[in-house]
Amino acid sequence: VAFRFASPEINYRVRIDPELASLVPVDTIMRIPISKEYVIHNITLKEGRKLKVLVIRDQSGQQQQSSNPIPIAGAIVQTLLSSSPSGNSYIQCITGADGVCTLEGVPTGPSTVEVTAWKEDDTHLYIGKTVSVSTSRPVNPPFQIALKYLGNITIPDIWGFPTAITGVEIKTGQGGTTDTL
Repeated sequence: VAFRFASPEINYRVRIDPELASLVPVDTIMRIPISKEYVIHNITLKEGRKLKVLVIRDQSGQQQQSSNPIPIAGAIVQTLLSSSPSGNSYIQCITGADGVCTLEGVPTGPSTVEVTAWKEDDTHLYIGKTVSVSTSRPVNPPFQIALKYLGNITIPDIWGFPTAITGVEIKTGQGGTTDTL
């Protein structure tokens, strides 16, 4: 990939999400020097790896445990691509009905990566989990992440926030009037 800039000296954040999923996305800060001429920056896109993930329900501690894993559809799975002062960049996928998704374009440099999975919707909450995964592992079979199911619980249940307002008291200034609704 080549970029051509003519600009005063300034930093730019360059993010490239290749259409070919096997290539590693790029997220970097580039300094463009002062020049009246165009400056060309070349960025070489590298081949990445695939990590296949199966997100299942953690059944430990339950009275009736199934011998078959229970897949979690719609879980978000991600790994950190890069970190910079302007923010973090991630590679993500969402599990299908079978609880499986594939992270594509994972850099081959580190020997392990941290992979995080979680799921929440309007009525169900699972505790997120992060695991270290070897980047040299084969794509199949997928590695598993087991999430603990909290049941039909919502954020107000956890933090104790009110779910309904039953009254409001408005005070106006020092020694002012008080209205109750």
